[in-house]
Amino acid sequence: MITNTTGEHSDQPDSSGWSASLYNRSVPFVYSPAFTAPVLELLAAQPGERIIDFGCGSGEVTLELQRYVSGGNGGGLVVGVDLSESMIAQARRNGVQHAFVSDIQALELPSDVPYLHGKFDAVFSNAVLHWCKRDPAGVLKSAKKVLKPGGRIVAEMGGFMNCIGVRSALYGALRSRGYDPVARDPWYFPSMEDYVKILVTEGFTPTHLSLTPRVTPLPTGLSGWLQVFARTSLLAGLPEGEAREIMDEVLEVLRNSSVDTIALVGQGVKVADTAGHCRSTLLPELVSASVATAPRRPFLSTAALFCTMSVRRRHASGKHPRSTTPHSPDDEDAKNLDPGLSVSQIAPVILDYYSTLSLVFGGCCTNVWTYEQLLMMNPRIGSALTFSQMLFITLQSLSTFLRWQPGHWIPRLKPRQVPLQQWALQVLVLTTGSLLNNWAFAYQVPLTLLIVFRSAGLVVSMIFGVVFLKKRYSWMQITSVIVVSSGVILATLSRPRPPSAASTNSPSRSSEDMRKYMTGVVMLVVSLFLTSFLGLLQEKTYKKYGPCWKEGVFYTHFLALPMFIFLRSDIKQGISSLSQNPSSSSTFYPFLILGGNLVSQLVCVSGVNRLSSQVSSVSTNLVLTARKALSLCLSVWWFGNGWNAQLAMGATMVFLGSALFTAGGDTKAKK
Repeated sequence: MITNTTGEHSDQPDSSGWSASLYNRSVPFVYSPAFTAPVLELLAAQPGERIIDFGCGSGEVTLELQRYVSGGNGGGLVVGVDLSESMIAQARRNGVQHAFVSDIQALELPSDVPYLHGKFDAVFSNAVLHWCKRDPAGVLKSAKKVLKPGGRIVAEMGGFMNCIGVRSALYGALRSRGYDPVARDPWYFPSMEDYVKILVTEGFTPTHLSLTPRVTPLPTGLSGWLQVFARTSLLAGLPEGEAREIMDEVLEVLRNSSVDTIALVGQGVKVADTAGHCRSTLLPELVSASVATAPRRPFLSTAALFCTMSVRRRHASGKHPRSTTPHSPDDEDAKNLDPGLSVSQIAPVILDYYSTLSLVFGGCCTNVWTYEQLLMMNPRIGSALTFSQMLFITLQSLSTFLRWQPGHWIPRLKPRQVPLQQWALQVLVLTTGSLLNNWAFAYQVPLTLLIVFRSAGLVVSMIFGVVFLKKRYSWMQITSVIVVSSGVILATLSRPRPPSAASTNSPSRSSEDMRKYMTGVVMLVVSLFLTSFLGLLQEKTYKKYGPCWKEGVFYTHFLALPMFIFLRSDIKQGISSLSQNPSSSSTFYPFLILGGNLVSQLVCVSGVNRLSSQVSSVSTNLVLTARKALSLCLSVWWFGNGWNAQLAMGATMVFLGSALFTAGGDTKAKK
């Protein structure tokens, strides 16, 4: 039966998370003539056609379609379908004659409604398909279910990089509070290529893709946009106070950004009529960000990017016919492509990536440089350095976990998401692994080898994945791990000597050096296994208690501080050595290096988190591999670290194997 919900004029969301009154008041641009005219033009609805509106919302565009198909001799039909009972109720109040509630990702047609028995000429959708993250192919299956042979889909949806500005700000605000924004993100913004693959797989024949610019005023500002689109999706389930705090933070971040207000990107696909196949048209919008010199009013700022794509029709066998022209149709389409964005239009996006990469390469490489400077001043500074890092991270994040109560002068810790005892083993593993890693340099293990070992973590991760998580890996990943393992062994056997090590020809001295070196290597191996084991413990904790990584960072470092009482003499020696360093002309210089190490570590971590929110995990891993290679080169060039052909070959194998492992995982994911 058709759900016959009358609904109330309330801003309270229904079970699907939508409120028609809030939607109509805050984001009417979605169904405004300026917004819908291009997609309606592509639909080119004719009198007498039967059209079903996927995600009809409150029915404004559905009514427009009713007027189109009722013209001339009439006889046409328009049916609205939406997941929200509130929206369907409002659509009926607005005058939509035929509407029902259903999920377009798995469409269920009421069996007792006569007008739904026949097939439809077209499926129409405006600003809806990017909400179908759970099963985007299911939408196409639903469309195929109701379309006539040769029927068409005409739709507008968001695409790759959609809402990049506001989503980045939301991701950052959620991550800072211990939430996983990726798991919460409800939006599906595919690339044009990826969506074409889905269309073809589901039996549609796409022939045109286009990206069009759009400037969309926000009548209630970005605040209204966040309340409608983010509060019941990315921020769903959060306490009202915390959700309001996050939205205010996002508004402040974007207000102070060099990028104006918000960025949206969309895409479109137009599919031609072919016998036996459905056709679809997806009109996209690309809205990137404009620079801050634009007028200060709430709007979605744009950058023009147009793209057309023609995909050859398939025979019944599913194969492409052989071209009879001297060149491929794809080549012809490539010649006719719009040259794309101007420099002024893409500058803000480039600057955004540039700043992120600057944080990663600048912050992380500076951290490695200051780290080696400290080790050169005193190879036995490991305990003092580890304690300083633990203390700095604790103090830096302390304010987030304190709560000031009225009438009390002393703050209290906020309620925890995870019981304290759950962190005990992680504290022990983290502290031991960090100390062993920082102690290794005192055993004549140069930083070059330490960097190589850090890059070999995927070997241990694969071992743990197979043993504990029962994961399966592709042949390329297995091969890459063998390459990485061989590279680590080769680099270890090269035994590069740190520049601080005194050269001697004494056999007894050489034997003692070898014992120290192997002790340092064992420390690195144990540290590597502990780091991977820590990852397993964290995964288990987050699976049980939710994405609370920030709480984990604070408590694992805070609870580790008492353990350093047993190393107080070693810590005192390390700190004293900085003030008495003979190689420094200034007493404060070593402490500036220590401060730079602590701050650059924070910058490095922030850059990596920001990078992972902007690009795929594959791209992130490749960037980090390149960063480690750069750090290795910097160590050799600046400090004259021990370097030989064997170490160079081993390091190359490790970095190459890491890249292959990443590519192997990406290939497996696509299959």
